[in-house]
Amino acid sequence: GGVVDGSLERGMSHQHEASGSDDDMESEDRAMDALAAAISESEGAQFVEPEVTREQQVIAEVARRRDAAETKRKSDAIFDRFDADGDGYLNFDELRALGLATG
Repeated sequence: GGVVDGSLERGMSHQHEASGSDDDMESEDRAMDALAAAISESEGAQFVEPEVTREQQVIAEVARRRDAAETKRKSDAIFDRFDADGDGYLNFDELRALGLATG
């Protein structure tokens, strides 16, 4: 896509003129950055790069899934131990044995 008859460029320069000069915009950006830093500092927060945050989320999800898989493996082993007839269900006697064994 190109710019048809320069209208996009004119619209952008008009918008830029209406919002202030480059120096005003940079000064406002610096002020907003300083304000954000002050708020974060007062709340004890630290700025974390989005890539670092995403990496931490992925690591946490892998750990959660690993824990879930381990939990399922353990529960399946317990179930199999008490499913005496191997039908995939715990009947009353099998469930009672599980309850007595686990307290």
